[in-house]
Amino acid sequence: MEFLVFLLSSIAFFFFLHAFNLYKRRGLPPGPTGLPIIGNLLRIGPKPHESLAKLSEKYGPLMTVRLGSITTVVASTPDVAREVLQLKDEFCSGRNIPDAVTALEHHDAAVLWISTNEEWRTIRRALNTYLTHQHKLDTLRDLRQDVVDGMMDFLRVSEKKNAAVDIGKLAFAVALNQISNTCLSKDLASYDSDDVGGFKDAVKTLMEVDGKFNIADIFPVLKPWDPQNIRRQAKAAYRWLDEVTDGFISDRLNHRESKLPRFGDMLDSLLDFSEDDENEFNLVHIKTLLVDLFIAGTETSSNSTEWTMTELLLNPDMFSRVREEVSAIVGENGEIQEAKLLDLPYLQAVIKETMRLHLSVPLLVPHKTETEVKLGEYILPKNTSIIVNAWAMARDPRYWEDPLMFKPERFLGNALDFKGQHFEFIPFGSGRRMCPGIPLAVRVVSLMVASFVYYFDWKLPHGKEDMDMNVIFGLALLRATPLVATPCSRQINLAFLPCLPFKKKKEHTTASKGGVWLRRDETDFKLIHIKTLLVFLVLLLSSFAFFFFLHALNLYRRRGLPPGPTGLPIIGNLLHIGPKPHESLAKLSEKYGPLMTIRLGSITNVVASTPEVAREVLQLKDEFCSGRNVPDAVTALDHPDVAVLWISTNEEWRTIRKALNTCLTHQHKLDTLRGLRQNVVDGMLEFLRESSRKNEAVDVGKLAFAVALNQISNTCLSKDLASYDSEDVGGFKKAVKTVMEVDGKFNLADIFPVLKPLDPQNIRRQAKAAYGWLDEVTDGFIRDRLNHHESKLPRFGDMLDSLLDFGENDENEFNLMNIKTLLVDLFIAGTETSSNSTEWAMTELLLNPDMFSRLREEVSAIVGENGEIQEAKLLELPYLQAVIKETMRLHLSVPLLVPHKTETEVKIGEYILPKNTSIIVNAWAMARDPRYWEDPLMFKPERFLGNGLDFKGQHFEFIPFGSGRRMCPGIPLAVRVVSLMVASFVYYFDWKLPHAKEDMDMNVIFGLALIRATPLVATPCSRQISA
Repeated sequence: MEFLVFLLSSIAFFFFLHAFNLYKRRGLPPGPTGLPIIGNLLRIGPKPHESLAKLSEKYGPLMTVRLGSITTVVASTPDVAREVLQLKDEFCSGRNIPDAVTALEHHDAAVLWISTNEEWRTIRRALNTYLTHQHKLDTLRDLRQDVVDGMMDFLRVSEKKNAAVDIGKLAFAVALNQISNTCLSKDLASYDSDDVGGFKDAVKTLMEVDGKFNIADIFPVLKPWDPQNIRRQAKAAYRWLDEVTDGFISDRLNHRESKLPRFGDMLDSLLDFSEDDENEFNLVHIKTLLVDLFIAGTETSSNSTEWTMTELLLNPDMFSRVREEVSAIVGENGEIQEAKLLDLPYLQAVIKETMRLHLSVPLLVPHKTETEVKLGEYILPKNTSIIVNAWAMARDPRYWEDPLMFKPERFLGNALDFKGQHFEFIPFGSGRRMCPGIPLAVRVVSLMVASFVYYFDWKLPHGKEDMDMNVIFGLALLRATPLVATPCSRQINLAFLPCLPFKKKKEHTTASKGGVWLRRDETDFKLIHIKTLLVFLVLLLSSFAFFFFLHALNLYRRRGLPPGPTGLPIIGNLLHIGPKPHESLAKLSEKYGPLMTIRLGSITNVVASTPEVAREVLQLKDEFCSGRNVPDAVTALDHPDVAVLWISTNEEWRTIRKALNTCLTHQHKLDTLRGLRQNVVDGMLEFLRESSRKNEAVDVGKLAFAVALNQISNTCLSKDLASYDSEDVGGFKKAVKTVMEVDGKFNLADIFPVLKPLDPQNIRRQAKAAYGWLDEVTDGFIRDRLNHHESKLPRFGDMLDSLLDFGENDENEFNLMNIKTLLVDLFIAGTETSSNSTEWAMTELLLNPDMFSRLREEVSAIVGENGEIQEAKLLELPYLQAVIKETMRLHLSVPLLVPHKTETEVKIGEYILPKNTSIIVNAWAMARDPRYWEDPLMFKPERFLGNGLDFKGQHFEFIPFGSGRRMCPGIPLAVRVVSLMVASFVYYFDWKLPHAKEDMDMNVIFGLALIRATPLVATPCSRQISA
């Protein structure tokens, strides 16, 4: 008995933690399900960049990973990285400070870690002025050449001794001396002593521990104990660097006090900069900046140099080609002319390819959201950590051919570089947090590689086949085994003869320092979590009985229903549904059939995915399948009680439909209000002509929304509600967009009704705010009209007048609440869908100029003598209507029709659906089904020419407005509005896109309607119609 109580308690606690985790992750991107307490830690191996890349293949380009108590979002594709680092840079530029960095309070003044505030800008300005500026770099060119000359002397001595050289250690010493001469006018490393060892050991330690997954970071409660000894290691390394740098600054201050000649180097410049009262820049900033330069400017440059030489020694043909190219810029004194190195295309291609394939910093230093921010379709809370997996993007086969091959040729003949604009290749990052040292780093690496290749042949101590290519993960990826080779001076005037030996392959030991580190770390990792694993193993085994009980119960409940994927206890098939449910359901239907069962939480849904099944649901069995399950979001402000979309098909519903038909959508009423619609379009044309004169780009979707809103507001209220050049439309668009997103979103409160009081995803609160805004605005319109009526002023004769008259008829149970709700529904349904269709139609026409021209030619035939398009004849233009129909097919505004509910037990096909079963009709799947459409993913308006195929609910492969008694009543108005807008855009204007057609973003955001993820922006160009 006690064991049973313990077991049930454990299970309850497990599911409580799981539910709490889901609550915390509301609005976040998808990601692997984590265990309580430790989250996804067990999914991260000793090479986190590879683990995260693997997970992203399953969970998408933006995914959530929970490491202990820290929620992290991982970006793994160029599009998402661009949004994080460029488009939303100002909101995503914060930092979470690793515990290791807090050693000796280094982070308080470090440009890498402090917030992007005025202090940060001051440090960046100092860096740009005194180190990375083009003029400053050119001034210090001779210093860099002196350092390389010293390196050459050392290599020639090594050759005479036939001594092998640690290329990485040598490159580190050269990079250190390049920086120390630039900053301090002195060498800090002699190539044949251990002086470099102290710097290299300190920097290597920091690179390893600052980038290591630290238990104290993911479980902050453990920080005082520093369980992995990481902060203590970092503290020792920082202290060593601090003491050395303090000594340099003290010596320079004494030198200046002695009135001795100045050096004119970076340290002198920084001290001058700090003495300017306008700059809040002190000795702590100088010391921290120098330490950061010693860390960031040495290890990454030497690492890139070492990897470049590794690849060149493995590829003799490439080695020869670089040597031949470098020989063209050798001066009369036999020195390589650094100024011309950046002009050597193959050398630069080799360096870029090294930085792609052997990225020094595989995971960019994590960013942190400074405020709540929207990335794609997801909402990231304030203080969310964002990791950009640059390594994954640099090896993604979607962007690189043969991504695992070293092929410098891929960088020849194109402008692809590492300056932060090509997001598939961002070794230095991008945006305001981009590494400021790129100009110096490229010069240092270029000069070292060119010198190694031009002046020496190299002998490896073993065959190329035995080269160890393993790495150690840290803030930078370091070679696990140093590259060691013996230099062979060559006679420059002789032809190059490779001296790479071919030896019998032998076993290569991995018992290096790196290998031991990796093995020890993995063991420590397992030991730390072994108790947690044992606890969950017990829970797992003891929960099997409970699992199978629920599974058997689920099978019992599903008797008689269509087939479908097997669900998990409690959550059902939730994990089968991705961020675009219409696509997920279409994919599942390929396996489980045209009518399938999906269980989402406690709700059983049946999904119809073919025209035959849709006809049975929406037409043949319409009277039994016309109910609604009202989403929790819609219950905000009691909106569903009188909304025609949601109430049952009872007498009240029929009264509202009659009011709509009488006062709005009847043919005679639409013809009567044609002049109002033309006035709205005239205002739109004036705005576009003004934009054309100013050469200003226009947000086509926003403009179309404003036009659609004014069409409806003039029809209903005899007034404009939006001016095209103001933000008035913003309130309506924001409210409507919110309602469309949240009403169509998979809401945990809908599938687990017990959660409704908690509103775990904040959906009802968002909907309530949007509905509240629309309600207040509409209440004002109705009050003003009632006051107008009481004042006995002339009537407007619009829809609101007609609805008020309709409501005063005692035979009609139709009141002010019905009127207000009907107007709100018109503002929602009549604006977003019409503007969305217009925006997509213009997108496709701008991508297909031949179609654009054909449509313009057709429209010109119905232009009246006054130069106006005659709306009455628009519906008679076959190609225009074909374009609009094809837009509504390929870019369906409402991909999943608003779910129906069975009012009684009903038979669909061979299956019995119980009362209150929710039925989802996947109109998107049918509109793209290759069994009914040739080339379904192509935009081909011609498919609608010469046949009677339309959207009036009789052709079930194409039902953008639904079918049956729940069919959208606003079709006649919607078609006129969209037709008039598209015809006007095409006939009166040419359009210029701000980018190439190939760069058009065609992604969508899922909600009740599919909305373009990126607005269509184009510049109108008025044309001479007479021409």
